[in-house]
Amino acid sequence: MTLGDGDIISRLWEMQAWQVGLIWSAGPLLLFLMNGVNTFLHRNRGTKQLPGVTKFWAIMLGDTLLFPTIAALATVVMAKGAPSFMDNSWQTNWVNLLAIILAVVVTAIYAFPLNMFQDERDWTTTRKGRTNIWGVYHFFYFFATVYMLTDFGIRGGGVLASQPNVGVVSRYLVSWLLFGGFGLLTYLDSRVTPFWYRP
Repeated sequence: MTLGDGDIISRLWEMQAWQVGLIWSAGPLLLFLMNGVNTFLHRNRGTKQLPGVTKFWAIMLGDTLLFPTIAALATVVMAKGAPSFMDNSWQTNWVNLLAIILAVVVTAIYAFPLNMFQDERDWTTTRKGRTNIWGVYHFFYFFATVYMLTDFGIRGGGVLASQPNVGVVSRYLVSWLLFGGFGLLTYLDSRVTPFWYRP
């Protein structure tokens, strides 16, 4: 099987691991830049600023460190030309469609009941039921990450089934262990304020 027959995510897997890691590092870096602009605007206007990126474990450690590492490891597993249990084009197309659908559904669940409609406000959701330009970008980044993880989870499993050697198995499992670490960070967000956060 040759990964990379047209869809965006397959073309991503054709790149070098360090390149994909940099792409995923750029996501949170842009988020930090937006947060800096938001801070500047509030200070310039003398208005109260809601909690920004530094309040969240998941952003500070997960988005900046874990997801770029996961993306890089996934690229190694999904190397172009890697044999896969799912070697037909229709299987790749269905996986891609499923990944997009799941990414849309998960992002919608995150955006509405879990983010915009919650009682606690932050810099991306200043009013209940509404978001801003920073929030729109964050939802897009969230969508892209879910899309990548879903595609890797399914198609990476096909690669794993075809070549269950130590290297592939370890990278695949480590990727999901890191994702579990991200889940722990999101739990901490609701329980413990990071020691570096200053309101």
